[in-house]
Amino acid sequence: MNDRIRTIGRTRRALTAVTLAALTAGSGVAAYADVPDGASAASTGVQACRPLPADSEPPQLPDPTPTTTATLRQAYECILDNAYAGSRVDTRELLRAGFKAFTEELIRRGADRPEATLAGLTGRRDRDWKAFAATYQRVTDALPQDADLRQALAGAVINGMLSALHDNHVRWDGFRPGGGGGGPFSLGFLESASGRFTPQFADAAPPLYVKLVKAGGPADLAGLKPGDVLVAVNGVPVEVNGRITTGVMEWLHPKSDRDAVKVTVKRPSTDETLSVDLRPYRRTPALPAVAVTLLPGNVAGVTLPAMLPGFADEALAKIAELRRTTGLRGIVFDVRGNGGGRAEEGLKLISSFAHGKVVGRDCDVRNHCTETRTDDTVALLDLPYAVVTDSMCASACEDFVANTKFLGLGKVVGTRTMGAVSGLQNGFQLNDNSVLIMPTTRHHWANGEVVDEIGVPVDHPAERTAEDLSDGRDPALDKALSLLAS
Repeated sequence: MNDRIRTIGRTRRALTAVTLAALTAGSGVAAYADVPDGASAASTGVQACRPLPADSEPPQLPDPTPTTTATLRQAYECILDNAYAGSRVDTRELLRAGFKAFTEELIRRGADRPEATLAGLTGRRDRDWKAFAATYQRVTDALPQDADLRQALAGAVINGMLSALHDNHVRWDGFRPGGGGGGPFSLGFLESASGRFTPQFADAAPPLYVKLVKAGGPADLAGLKPGDVLVAVNGVPVEVNGRITTGVMEWLHPKSDRDAVKVTVKRPSTDETLSVDLRPYRRTPALPAVAVTLLPGNVAGVTLPAMLPGFADEALAKIAELRRTTGLRGIVFDVRGNGGGRAEEGLKLISSFAHGKVVGRDCDVRNHCTETRTDDTVALLDLPYAVVTDSMCASACEDFVANTKFLGLGKVVGTRTMGAVSGLQNGFQLNDNSVLIMPTTRHHWANGEVVDEIGVPVDHPAERTAEDLSDGRDPALDKALSLLAS
C-alpha cells in the first residue's frame, strides 16, 4: 500500500490507496490559463519540483529539512504544473484550502493570530501566491521561535492545498515534528465496522467488532477472538443511538504503553460478555505473505493480502506446485483487506487467464490516453476462478477485481470494493527533500468503466458478519466454491 512512484510502461504501473476521504477529482475553474502570470513555475523563476524516476524503485532521498516559504511556493507551482487537472484548478480555491488548514493548525495549537486573514486573491497565479505568502509571512513572523510549530504549520498548508484536488491518491511525504520513537503501539487486534468502509468512523455502521487477532499479542493472551463485538472501551459505550462512538478509537489505537485499556466484548457464538484489561505493546510490523492452500473440491485458495512486488509470481508458482500433485478444478483469490500496491502484480494475474486484451486506459485531463494490455508472455492457467473481495480492497486490488469482472474472466463474490483508485501516482521532490505524490492521469477500465469513489460491484453479494466470524463461517468463500462446483 505504500508504493508511491508511478512506473512508466504498459505492464509497470502503481496504484496505491492513500487518503480515503476523496470527493471528485478535477474540480475548480481554469482561472489562469489565459493570463501572462499563469504559465508555469519556470516562467516565474521558481525552482521547479523534481520528478522522481518513474522507471525504477523510488530513490533514497536525504533526510527532509525544515519546510520554508520557498518550499510552499514550490509545492504550489508543482501542483498546478503536474497534478491531474492542476492546470484547471482555481488558484483561489487551492490557496484558500491551504490557508484554511493553516488557520485550523493555529487554532489547534492555541496560536491563532488577529492578522491571519486571507485577502486579495484574484484568480491569477503569481499574484495570488504573493498575496498568500505576504499573509503567511506576517503571521509566522509574529509567532514564537518554535521549530515544531512552524513545521506543523507549513505541513498543514501543503496538505491543505492537496485536499483541494479531491483526489484519494495524493499525499505529502515530508518531515513532521515529533517523529521517531519506534513503531506504533497496539492492543493486538484489528477492529472493523459492519457494512461498507467509510472514510469517517462516525459514518460507519455498528456493530464494531474484532476482525483479526495478532497471535501472541495482548488481545490473544486475554482470550479475545475474531467476531467478538466491542461493547465498551474503558467503560464508554462503543455504540450510542445506532452510531459508533468515535472517541473510543483513540483508546483502541494507543500512542504509548503507559495505560492499560479495558475492553468489553460480547461473543456472538456463546452470547457471553467478557471484560479484559489490555496493556499496549510496541507492534513489530510484519510483511504480508501470499498463502496458497487446497480447498474442498480440488480448488486452490489463494490469499493475497497486498499487491507487493513479486506476489503474483509467488502465487502463480505455488498454484503450479499444487497443480503438480492435485487435479485442480479452479482457483479462489481472497483479496479481502488488500489495500493495494503494484498494479502490475494484478495485471500479471489477469494475464494468466486472458491474452490479447486491453485492460484499461490512463487519460490526462485533456483525454489523451495510453492503453494497458495484458502481458501475453505469462502462461495461461486455463482454469475457472472466482475472487472474494470486500470494502477494504482498494487501489491495485480494485484493478485486479475490476478486470476480473469487466472482462468477464471470473466471478466476483463478497461486497463492493472501496472505490479508492483514482490514477497512477508520480513523485515530485521538493527543496526540503520531501515528496509530493500525485496522479497525473485518471484510470478507466477496458469499456470506459469508472471505479474511483464508486467501487467494483460484486456479482454475488456475501458479507462476512461478526456472527459469521464468531461461529467460524465464511459465506463468501462458500459461495465462491459453489460457483466453481456448478
